[in-house]
Amino acid sequence: MRIAMPAIPPVQPALAAHWSNIALFLLLSCSMLIKPSNFLAPLMLLAASVPAWRSWKRELAALPREFRWFCWAVCLLAISWLLDSLLSGQGLRLDKALKIIALVPCALYLLRRPPQAVWLWLGAALGAIACGLVAIYQVQVLHLPRAGDTYINPIEFGDTSTQLALLCLCGTQAVWRHPRRMLLVALLIAGFTLGITGSVLSGTRGAWLAGLIALAFLGWWYVGQHSKRLLAVLVVCMGASCIMVAQYGPIHARLQAMHQEINRYRLQGHAATSVGARLQMWQFASALTAQRPLTGWSQKGYDAERLQQVEQGRLDPLLGGFNHPHNDYLDASAKRGIPGLLILLACHLCCLLYFWRAAKRQPQTGDAAERQALCAAGMLLPVLFAGFGLTDTHITSSRTVVMYFYLAAFIMALLERADAPRPASASTPARPAA
Repeated sequence: MRIAMPAIPPVQPALAAHWSNIALFLLLSCSMLIKPSNFLAPLMLLAASVPAWRSWKRELAALPREFRWFCWAVCLLAISWLLDSLLSGQGLRLDKALKIIALVPCALYLLRRPPQAVWLWLGAALGAIACGLVAIYQVQVLHLPRAGDTYINPIEFGDTSTQLALLCLCGTQAVWRHPRRMLLVALLIAGFTLGITGSVLSGTRGAWLAGLIALAFLGWWYVGQHSKRLLAVLVVCMGASCIMVAQYGPIHARLQAMHQEINRYRLQGHAATSVGARLQMWQFASALTAQRPLTGWSQKGYDAERLQQVEQGRLDPLLGGFNHPHNDYLDASAKRGIPGLLILLACHLCCLLYFWRAAKRQPQTGDAAERQALCAAGMLLPVLFAGFGLTDTHITSSRTVVMYFYLAAFIMALLERADAPRPASASTPARPAA
């Protein structure tokens, strides 16, 4: 039986009533426009949650089981990073860990004062539109080889563009009952189109792979609930679309370069390329994991072993400048052993499990279409970031912590409030429509 969180007081100051709406909107809309924007939403939520610190213990105990599992998993991830920094002789490096641990009081605040769902879709649409316009300007006007090349970096730019585009796709189902649905639908369609444009112009092949995996997963889950034949048609259409899109100039060039780099590494051992370096990094990290599967090497041991093998000529000199293997799973297992890998997988699985079970529950109140869209957006996050982690080390990035874990907490809070029992009293104030 689900335990309802404390009710929102009927009278609220105007700013307090919209604080979580503002935080959610800034998180998504400014994700690629303002470099320190990844700190804005966590700082806003943490500042708002501190005055209620005396109730944290009681509210944490009242969390739904799957939500509590997610919080414990991300806290274990932070602890594993702290242990790694201690073993590496770097002391307690709290910068990354505190951002994750602060998620717990922020999530408690969101459960007390959840945002309105419309701000999720509006923020994603405007953020995706901004990414697409920036990408077009950089490639077509500044003639940069890849969008995001001098802004943040092409990989994070492409990943964020893909994430925002797919969130827009999820939102198209949710806004049909909104009074301004035509405007919102137009913004979401524009966001999806320009978000995909930003991803394509970034040249980030890992984002394309993760996006296809996420689309396939959502198609299997979404369409398969209604019609197996429709799911089969969707698979065929997606395959045909991928073949056609792969012929587009920038995409074709990047895929052709990948094919050539794989062949050069396989036949000649040439690792001084983007793909060749990754393949050699993965072999190196796999070998380290096999040598110390339980404890890992820590960041210090990983760096020392990497530099030693570069000096011995066993690794390409290009790898001397990388302190990670461009793969979340190999990074965790090589540095923190199999326990570190299991903690990382637990973060993805606990997040996915929460939204999967939420999607299986029958809604008692609220808009069923909006609720289904929120579940789809929530499941999208672990699938996407698990895919991003296949070709880059993402999970330790500050932007990933916010765009993954904090955004998941926002969507969980929206679903918890949607599923909370409504009082029958006529004096209870109605929630504004999302």
